[in-house]
Amino acid sequence: MRSTCWVRLQACFDPFTKEEVLDGDEKPTCSKCQKRQKCTRSLSIQKFPRILVVHLKRFLPQERFRGKLNTTVDFSVNGLDLSPYSAEQTPCRYSLYGVANHSGTLLSGHYTAYCRHPYTAEWYEYNDSRVHVMDQRDVNSGKAYVLFFELAGSEHRSGSTHV
Repeated sequence: MRSTCWVRLQACFDPFTKEEVLDGDEKPTCSKCQKRQKCTRSLSIQKFPRILVVHLKRFLPQERFRGKLNTTVDFSVNGLDLSPYSAEQTPCRYSLYGVANHSGTLLSGHYTAYCRHPYTAEWYEYNDSRVHVMDQRDVNSGKAYVLFFELAGSEHRSGSTHV
């Protein structure tokens, strides 16, 4: 069952790569003139890793209570496109192959995992001593905590190529 509140994973990358103006207390000191100068900065990815691990921040500190966010992060199972974040605009797509899930609260909870079989591409749920095939449509949920992606076209441990 999907949460009523959701956000696209791609939108989570946007704030990190957006150009921002450094002004006021954020102004850096110029190494030549030794004066604080207003400037802009932006981040881009120079080299993409073969394995990308995305940790979703689910636990937020609050003054008197540490809450858990159950927002569904809508991630693509077959094509996370990070090309817009590339320094050289090189094509870059990732395929999801695993998800660590957390259900419960900060004080009490349970972890499960969803993993894609490298040869059959079937998805499996790992829950303590039980493993069973699951529908790919159920991989994306508000319980997702850590996402594991592989660069499309990269070599897998077995030597086969995944697209």
